[in-house]
Amino acid sequence: MRVHKNEDGSIEFSGLHGKILDIILKAMKVEFKLLIPEDGEWGRLLPNGSWTGMIGKIQKNESDIAFNSISVNEERMKVVDFSKPYTTDDMTFAISKSEAVPTAMAFIYAFDSIVWILTVITLMVTPIFIKCLCKTKDTYINILINLFRSILKQRKEALFHLVFDMQPEEYFRPDREVGAIISIHSPNSLVNPFYDGFVIKPGNLYTVHLKMVEEKLLPSPYETQCQDYKSQWRMRGGKGPLNQEMCVAECAYNKSIEQCNCVVPGIIYHHDDRICDNDKLDECFHFNLSECYKICQQPCEKNKAVMLVFLKRPEIIIYSHRPQYEDIEIFSFMGGYIGMWLGISLIAVFDFFENISLVTYFWIKRRY
Repeated sequence: MRVHKNEDGSIEFSGLHGKILDIILKAMKVEFKLLIPEDGEWGRLLPNGSWTGMIGKIQKNESDIAFNSISVNEERMKVVDFSKPYTTDDMTFAISKSEAVPTAMAFIYAFDSIVWILTVITLMVTPIFIKCLCKTKDTYINILINLFRSILKQRKEALFHLVFDMQPEEYFRPDREVGAIISIHSPNSLVNPFYDGFVIKPGNLYTVHLKMVEEKLLPSPYETQCQDYKSQWRMRGGKGPLNQEMCVAECAYNKSIEQCNCVVPGIIYHHDDRICDNDKLDECFHFNLSECYKICQQPCEKNKAVMLVFLKRPEIIIYSHRPQYEDIEIFSFMGGYIGMWLGISLIAVFDFFENISLVTYFWIKRRY
């Protein structure tokens, strides 16, 4: 966002964020005062608990709203309330382009030569240990063959296949690439795919590997101060939140019902109550979401899914249609039928016309 100060003292905003801010200010019909943080920062948490930059201005009640490309994280959500995300940025990195590796021998370059030698020695020695330890009657060759079979069958079939039709004709942003954002999570958790997901693009085949990692924390008075949501869920008869995100959503829902007798828009919590009108929110709803984080501590059991995404086929397969008969195919087609039905080839036909042309040429030359 860029700020321009005119000669008459008025302020104009440009850029995407400036246009959005200008629309908001015109719709609210309020006068404003522009404050720029002295440190020029978005917001950084200091050891004493205070914040710098724009987040610090709001924390100290020196500003009512901070407007710019501010990333959302859990620490900032404890001191300020964020709007719904209206834009996202893609970050990437570049490396030097390597030389092409022959496809047939590409698997050899994955490991060093000493690793391949040790692997072959291990495969050759392992059947001997199996035969001695298990006292099997199988021969060395049979054990070696079965060992190779078990190695080749390590790859498991996919649990399910998902095919996404991107429908590029439905995109209205020509400056954005066609793609989709996928987020894999527990059914008991609320996630934002813009921050917890990954981007897939058409023309690629993606392979996703999941690994579950469980972390068990300790409740108060220990440092982790976790909260056992599963026990609370059972005590409430199978109702209530099962994680911190759902607990925060329930807390915001209860505060909304308590103060406004309706549900504030944007609260992700299952309910059948009436949604509040935006005009009445300023009058009844006075609540900071950071209070909910004091009530809702981190869960005692964290079931993390470590996800590894592999791009199996980076190239795009192109199918090009062509006419059924091209020039050379037409002559071949005609020559085949002439030879089959008349018993002569297309070369003989051209040779016949060539002889007639030569005879006609010499006859005309002698006469004139």
